[in-house]
Amino acid sequence: MSSRRGVLTPPKILAAAWQALRDFLAESGIDKSSILAYYSIFSSFFLLIFFSYLFAGTLDTPDTALQNVYPFSPEFFRFIAPVFFQQAAELSARIGHLGLAGLGFFLFMGILVFKKMVQFVNDMFFIDIQHVFFIKRIKEFGLLIVVGLLIVASFLATSFSSTIEVVVERDAAVRMAIDPSWVRAVNGFLVKFAMPFLITFLLFLILFKWIPEKKVALPAALVSALFAALLWETVKRLYTYYLVNISLLKNMRDPIVAIILFGFWMEITMGIMLYGAKMTYLLDKEKHA
Repeated sequence: MSSRRGVLTPPKILAAAWQALRDFLAESGIDKSSILAYYSIFSSFFLLIFFSYLFAGTLDTPDTALQNVYPFSPEFFRFIAPVFFQQAAELSARIGHLGLAGLGFFLFMGILVFKKMVQFVNDMFFIDIQHVFFIKRIKEFGLLIVVGLLIVASFLATSFSSTIEVVVERDAAVRMAIDPSWVRAVNGFLVKFAMPFLITFLLFLILFKWIPEKKVALPAALVSALFAALLWETVKRLYTYYLVNISLLKNMRDPIVAIILFGFWMEITMGIMLYGAKMTYLLDKEKHA
């Protein structure tokens, strides 16, 4: 196996992953994750309503939109705290009455979390952001636009997949050529696993490659994004399974419980994001060695 400097071999990647964990803990990564989780709780509610208002027209109801935006499985939505998100969906249906000023307010409140994300990702690279106000806002709004585009892509892919399944189920000629059970299995894999992973991977790749105020080697960002996406999707499914099937909290259908669980999950999410950023920093140093 090649040991040339600058080549990201598996041993180097594993060594960087371990060192990134040590550095993440040593550099107050948990505290920074907690701060980002606080901003996420504060901002995500506004973003959920804003995005559900924008995209509810392409789906059946605002309820459906929120279920697609929410970073858990539909089982979490259905079992843990449906009342909270039903109320959010009702509010999103009325947000249009607030006019452009109201939409602008919800967007401004929602973008606060991206401001801190940009700052802390750069902290993992030991970068002190020097850009002027206008450039900083471009970064933050750009990240928001990217998230919105990824959500739109998820909606379109889900809708396209569902349309194919309906066509196969209803058209006798198509059913003769294609087994509907096979189509359902493929759709289930794409909607539940492939598409969420792809979106998570792309988001991490953009974060690790574009957000740091320096030129980051693409291989370093790719490897870290893949590693972080696999970790995030695995932890997400384990956490959701625990809450829905094991935890006593599944019987406490209360909005406050949903907020607490969401806050804890966002702390994990932000921790994985910052850990991935630190891994990118180490791999980037190795790549440029």
